Amino acid sequence: MIKPAFKLAGYAPPRTKESEAVSLGAHLVSATADFMPVQRRSFAFHYSELDTPPVLRRLLLNGDESRDYLSKQAYLTLKANGPYSVQGIEHVQSSPVFLANEHSVLSWRFDYLVGDRRTEAG
Repeated sequence: MIKPAFKLAGYAPPRTKESEAVSLGAHLVSATADFMPVQRRSFAFHYSELDTPPVLRRLLLNGDESRDYLSKQAYLTLKANGPYSVQGIEHVQSSPVFLANEHSVLSWRFDYLVGDRRTEAG
């Protein structure tokens, strides 16, 4: 198991007309928050057709393990070198923040890079 840490790197508000007021609910479902690793690290995984690939299982905030922010698992492909992306949606529990006419799903995406394992011997 690995537990990489990420920090907020940027935020893009929902696209609207300048004169339009944007509700908090719209920010939660239409905006984009970008997170980057706190420390750039590599993790070694073995690829084989018979092995289960690595799985993105949990999303925790501030190390609090009482709540998991992912409802489904995402298998990470390792077949060939290059960039990959997995994505999904999370249904938001009813909250006074959301109005009845606003969408109640949050989209997420996890980007990662697969490369050859580098050792001191090359």
